[in-house]
Amino acid sequence: MQTIWIAYAVAAAAVAAFLAVSGRHVRSLAAEPELDGERVGHRGTDVAGAVRAAASRVAPLLESRSIRLDIAVRPGVRAGIRAPLLAEMVEHLLAAALCRAPAGAVLVAAYQRGDRVHVSVTDDRPHTDPALRQADLREVAQRAALAGGALDIRTSPLQGTTMTLRIAAASERDQGAEAAPARATAELATVQLL
Repeated sequence: MQTIWIAYAVAAAAVAAFLAVSGRHVRSLAAEPELDGERVGHRGTDVAGAVRAAASRVAPLLESRSIRLDIAVRPGVRAGIRAPLLAEMVEHLLAAALCRAPAGAVLVAAYQRGDRVHVSVTDDRPHTDPALRQADLREVAQRAALAGGALDIRTSPLQGTTMTLRIAAASERDQGAEAAPARATAELATVQLL
């Protein structure tokens, strides 16, 4: 009987420590207007809103390095994970593209293919060390895996790096009946920052 209580105490302490660390971060993310109240529910998470939130967080870094950020996200794309988590993962991908050495331009693209949403961040910085990039993004890869997704990193010595986050799309049932016609007629929305 004493063993059960010890195991319970250890598990409770681990959960409390996790919530103390992650709760502080989640509260700061939820304060952003684009993400406030955006939770996976009957409609899923708006990928464009999460990408915009991540871009706004790295805007000072973009300005200080004179880097152009292009965003191409199909309207109506909805992911099956919480908005703060998606925005945080995209922010880490953007930071990885911006921090190591200056690039001239970064492109964020998102689209849905089947039951998966693909969010790609591509930079034009040549000669990126793939092992270093993977080490920088180990936490994002782990979070993606825990959410049922994956992170793929492809480097090209002369063309830069593309980091693609693949996550579950919100199901048709979750998106509602009106989402299918909207997705069929959606135009590619492009926003240019800087």
